[in-house]
Amino acid sequence: MDRRKNKVSPILQASACNTSQRSLRAGGFRFGADSPESMTHSQLDLAIMEMMNINPTRTPWQICEGNPITTKGKRLQMAKMLMLTLFPCLVLMGITAGIWGQRIVSYVKTIGQCINVERFVKNLQDERDKSVLYLSEIGRDPRAKQELLSQYPLTDKAYEDLPLWPLRALSSKSHYQSKEAFLAYLNEHRYEFFSQGKTERTELAFYTEHINMFLQWLFSLADGRVATGSVWKEMVAFLHVADAKTKLGTERALGVYYFTKGHFDNAESYLQFIESQDNANTTVASASLYSSLVGQVFHREFLDNKSLADDIKFMRASIVHVENPFEKSNGSLSLARYWFDNLTYQMDVMLHIQQLLCENMIETLRVREKEEVIELGAEGSVFAVALIVCPLIIQAIYTMTSRMHVFSISLADKTKQLNKEKNRTDTLLYQMLPKAVAETLKKNEEVTAEFYESVTIFFSDIVGFTDISASSSPFQVVQMLNSLYSSFDERIGRYDVYKVETIGDAYMVASGLPKRNGNRHSAEIATMSLDLLDHISQLEIPHMPEKKFRLRIGLHTGSVVAGVVGLKMPRYCLFGETVSIASRMESFGSPNKIHLSGTTHAALTEIGGFSMTRREKEIVLGDSMLSMVIKGDISTYWLWDKEGMHRRQAFNSSQQSVDHDNAYSPACSPGPEACHIPDNPFIQRRGSVVICDEN
Repeated sequence: MDRRKNKVSPILQASACNTSQRSLRAGGFRFGADSPESMTHSQLDLAIMEMMNINPTRTPWQICEGNPITTKGKRLQMAKMLMLTLFPCLVLMGITAGIWGQRIVSYVKTIGQCINVERFVKNLQDERDKSVLYLSEIGRDPRAKQELLSQYPLTDKAYEDLPLWPLRALSSKSHYQSKEAFLAYLNEHRYEFFSQGKTERTELAFYTEHINMFLQWLFSLADGRVATGSVWKEMVAFLHVADAKTKLGTERALGVYYFTKGHFDNAESYLQFIESQDNANTTVASASLYSSLVGQVFHREFLDNKSLADDIKFMRASIVHVENPFEKSNGSLSLARYWFDNLTYQMDVMLHIQQLLCENMIETLRVREKEEVIELGAEGSVFAVALIVCPLIIQAIYTMTSRMHVFSISLADKTKQLNKEKNRTDTLLYQMLPKAVAETLKKNEEVTAEFYESVTIFFSDIVGFTDISASSSPFQVVQMLNSLYSSFDERIGRYDVYKVETIGDAYMVASGLPKRNGNRHSAEIATMSLDLLDHISQLEIPHMPEKKFRLRIGLHTGSVVAGVVGLKMPRYCLFGETVSIASRMESFGSPNKIHLSGTTHAALTEIGGFSMTRREKEIVLGDSMLSMVIKGDISTYWLWDKEGMHRRQAFNSSQQSVDHDNAYSPACSPGPEACHIPDNPFIQRRGSVVICDEN
């Protein structure tokens, strides 16, 4: 068996091996007994489906479905992909061929309909003009009546060849609602023509109205069908020639009337004659612009016939340039007949032009049809070649999809690892800097310093840390501080505070920045301080089991400026007198007590619910820095408890009246001698403090 065909990815191998404890019977195969590379395709598919808890049973609607992870499933998916790609191509080719075929048939059909309508219009014009000629020669020339009667069957024959009847949409008159109604209406008029007295003017008006209606139908047939195709120029020229022929027919009828009577009855007939003549010439010139065939045939068959063209031109001039076309004079039947025959010849030339245009259009469509067949054949040949090379395409796509599948799994795993490491990095960064500041730095944007009008700062340190460090190893000191401040970090997470930093045994926390919280910052820090003091009373030093931690805590409320300092190791630092005063409050505090400044006491008093007492010793006057920066209330206070707070050690009210330790620090001895202030790594000490009177 070809091992390449049965090769599986390492991911599937590992997944299959992890399920080796489960048995799968498929033709005597036991899954736990063989390795994935020794399986057949069917066995491997069943093993993978067993691994993924997929039921191999299928419904009739799931025959073409497959698990894309297995070999068989991939093949089914590939087959569906090819079907989805090739089937639309076949359908598109069929639709394209059908559309072009229908379009060409529609073009040919429309051209045929236009020819039939135009033929009927031409016969209707001949019937009109012969009716006028008969009325002019009545009683004098029997040929006129015979010509008129012979024209009726020709008109009826052209009428029968008309296509569908759309005139009902163009007019609401009853005789336009069907072919039968119009034919009955026309026959009734023919009967009345011989039985009732008709005039030339009434006949001209009757036939001209219907001719214009059929011309409107002719233009609507070509509109939007052939005019937008490859023969639109010839069709426009055809319609212009038809319009010119109609104008010539009107001119022919009015000329017969004039030469028979010797004058026009009114100015309307005279103006209509001139307008028909001018419009016919203009329309023929316009048609020549769309098709050169019009101008060529018109010149060859009409204008080059000098004698005929000159006679028509002379007879037109005799009508147009007469001094008074309304003055009665003797008519001439011979001139009327001569005029009729000459204009009929010119109209026949126009009809011949229309026939040639139709032949050109049909020939163009046939050529276009052959070109479309050739194009479709070429497309079919390309498609057949694609089908021949389809196996190679399938193999290439299969290989590509397999590689993409393996790459996507690897990419997903790398992306997951990258996201995990990114989350770790972000978590570490957010522990060093506020989240908003960290996000700004990640965007390579400058972090500007920000002024906070009112925040509360917490300082604490371990009482006797120097002695503890002296009697401990460095490892024990680090382990002690790590365990202590890890528990602190967990406790302060319950409050709206921000841990600024720790240096040695000093711990600094602030509230009201970087996210402002109104006036709640003093209450948040005070509650947190009580919680930490209560929590540390239960902790023992790890390597000194009998000795417990003692904290000295100081709080102060005021304004600060916060910003990021440094490039290599940027730090979020606080600046201002508030930081120094808070540090002094801690330095002058006592073990296991919370020392407050006057501003913090005022803020907590405004909020309410806290138990505080004034410290008896006035420490501000004894410190040069504090005496310079603290104005107004120079008293400091002790924070003892908060209403509703469940502490492990109940608050002793006697503590309010008793000040156990020296007012300053255990490191200071009472008396007038100089006393060194305990070191605080957050501020730089300057000079010493002189203690005067204990009371």
